[in-house]
Amino acid sequence: MSRRRFIPLLCGIMLLAASAAALWLLKDGMPSKARGLWLVQRPTGDIIRVDITDPSDKRELRLESTEGEWFLDGEESVTRDRVAPMLAALSYLKASRKVDTEDASDLAQYGLSEPREILSVSYSDGGRDEWRIGADVAGQGAYIMGEDGGTYLIDELRANVIGTLMETFLESPLKQVDFGRINGILIRSRSNGEILLNRSESPRSGGDFFWRIFKPYHCNAKKSGVEDIIAAVANEGWVRRAEDKDLADIETGDALALYDAYDRQLVLDIGDSSGGRAYCKVGGLSGAYTIGDGVMTIFDVTPESLIDMTLYHYEPSSVMEFQFVWEGREHYFISVWEDSGVDGHRGQRFIMDGNTVAGADYREFTAALGSVSGEGLYSGEERGLGMVVGSMYAKRLSPPYEQTIKFREIHGDPGYVCVDYDGDALIRVRKERLGELADIADAMAAREYGKRRNL
Repeated sequence: MSRRRFIPLLCGIMLLAASAAALWLLKDGMPSKARGLWLVQRPTGDIIRVDITDPSDKRELRLESTEGEWFLDGEESVTRDRVAPMLAALSYLKASRKVDTEDASDLAQYGLSEPREILSVSYSDGGRDEWRIGADVAGQGAYIMGEDGGTYLIDELRANVIGTLMETFLESPLKQVDFGRINGILIRSRSNGEILLNRSESPRSGGDFFWRIFKPYHCNAKKSGVEDIIAAVANEGWVRRAEDKDLADIETGDALALYDAYDRQLVLDIGDSSGGRAYCKVGGLSGAYTIGDGVMTIFDVTPESLIDMTLYHYEPSSVMEFQFVWEGREHYFISVWEDSGVDGHRGQRFIMDGNTVAGADYREFTAALGSVSGEGLYSGEERGLGMVVGSMYAKRLSPPYEQTIKFREIHGDPGYVCVDYDGDALIRVRKERLGELADIADAMAAREYGKRRNL
């Protein structure tokens, strides 16, 4: 290419580039609150106050700076480290994109018609912003809306900070324990007395822990019933101070204690309720509080409603010895762990009445035993108990390590026996079901006897 042609071409390229730059500068200079998707760009020191509201239950918190020191609700001093993430997120608030919202259905879709939090941010120059925090978007962030109605998606880091301010600064006294690791419960109810529950020290063979009632009875507890008790407290999530309540009125009411695996405890004394809230005293804290009155359902629970009606949860991997006696018929089972000879693996050998039995036969008996359930509770007020007509004894590798269960006749009720757990006569079981168990055990013994005769 000749020099004469090259120079005009170069000038044309430079002119196009200059025009594009001017167009970009012109567009960038147009006024926009979310210019460059920055919603706020201020020094963190400009923020002097943040009001946090949870519209769902009208909780409110106020964080305010006085001469550089931050206070919660004008009283509790808050360290700079605790407010630093909030100040950084709010003073440099950036959105990844703007979202079109035309009507109420759009706002509901983004969780903004009923926001989880409303933040009012005040600045030292008299300015103010308000943000409604909406629904989370997995892996992306959360939706927020400003006072002008503009709706945006903010990134996950900022969403995790400003979307949880209420939980961050409102330390719930209920967090004194880990609700996922509760292993002891004590309920004192004015109407139903005292109930003591404990979780097993080790899990069943399937990996699941079981619960036992230790007071007023000694028997297994229904796991679902215990989980409902824990959830009734855990789902409240927070308590609120009640300055106008006399503690004397609360301490004469119902009480609940939860103990977790870390030797921590949460003690609640529950009084009367008003407007969906129950007055309470929290162990370790002074003054009165209120909590959602859903917690009061705990004190309607009776010990009888918590009893697990299953006769026995048999775990072959845990039971070492088991004796079953029914109306003169007796069988004795032993489980022995032995080296299988394959890569150091161990296996179980099952012995019944001194003879090895097939694993399938053994499991048939244990499955039948596990299917037997009580058909109601025994009431000793109307009938007396007769002689012991059968029993079960188990020695285990896991709690309860040893247990004896007796079957007693019920006067005037010939079709049933009463199951006596460690001295507590509780459950009525149909005699027919126990007879079927004895028949299965007899058949197993007969098969093994037949095998030995044919050898």
